[in-house]
Amino acid sequence: MKDCPFCQMKDTIFENELAQAFYDAYPVSEGHMLITPKRHVSSYFEMTKAERKAIEELLELSKSHLDENFMQMPTILALMLVKQLDKLFFIVMFI
Repeated sequence: MKDCPFCQMKDTIFENELAQAFYDAYPVSEGHMLITPKRHVSSYFEMTKAERKAIEELLELSKSHLDENFMQMPTILALMLVKQLDKLFFIVMFI
């Protein structure tokens, strides 16, 4: 998708075949990360089992990364639909 802000991310921290993890461009807190599937979906339930597993793998890596590199505060994990440029995007967010 040409207008997708997540497809244009160049600074991925972790990546696998089906998903990517990166720092939020507009962080709410230090270490604020996003994890997105590489395929465009508008809901968690539209993802395949393989995509959900890929997200979960990056979730584990990201949590370890945050624990090692940032002053650990309670982690907020959010599954979100984001509307941007009149399109819906599904993301997993660490705050």
